Amino acid sequence: MTSFQKVAIAVLAGLIPNAVSAQLSSRDGLLEAVPTAQARVALIEYASCLVARRPQPVRQLLTMDARSTDYFSKMNKLINDLESCRLPGRLKMSNVLLLGGLAEAAYKHDFAGRRALDPVLLAENVSPNLPLDSNEAALACVVRKKPQAVHDLLGTRIESAQELDAIKPLAEELSSCMVPGTTSRLNKSYFRSVLALALFRSATLTASQAGAR
Repeated sequence: MTSFQKVAIAVLAGLIPNAVSAQLSSRDGLLEAVPTAQARVALIEYASCLVARRPQPVRQLLTMDARSTDYFSKMNKLINDLESCRLPGRLKMSNVLLLGGLAEAAYKHDFAGRRALDPVLLAENVSPNLPLDSNEAALACVVRKKPQAVHDLLGTRIESAQELDAIKPLAEELSSCMVPGTTSRLNKSYFRSVLALALFRSATLTASQAGAR
């Protein structure tokens, strides 16, 4: 059984119908449930709306330290701005899933139809000067090694057979990126979210550097 198959880090995005509000949790540790398919789809649709309607605030957030007080203040202001995007229900989301959803939507908007950018340049830019925990560092390593495969993953439909097929080789690559003697158990929502964030950040920086040349 691979590290990915042993699901242990459970991050929550639960959809509760008949209410319109958003709640952001700073806890990304062990929670009782993994996101449902419905919740994952609702989250990416909500994130896509925010990227379309609030492009600058979203991109600012994607460059920030997601553990900082300033980040949480700006994020909560964004998701509770009723003039931006309305939810079909009450979405209780972990910080990492929302940030990953925003990164995926922004990446698709900015890099749709392209192949992943030069992997050599991506490797130089995949770990911006931001604090990373052990899982984030390992998944940034996966992006460094397999940028095209991560790009392809983000092109799959959530909860599809194609998504699982795209995740498998990346999950296998994860073991080579872990600190020796450690293990990591990640569910697919967390896995996809953190990969999306790392790829968006590195692709954006790589593109800006290429444009400056």
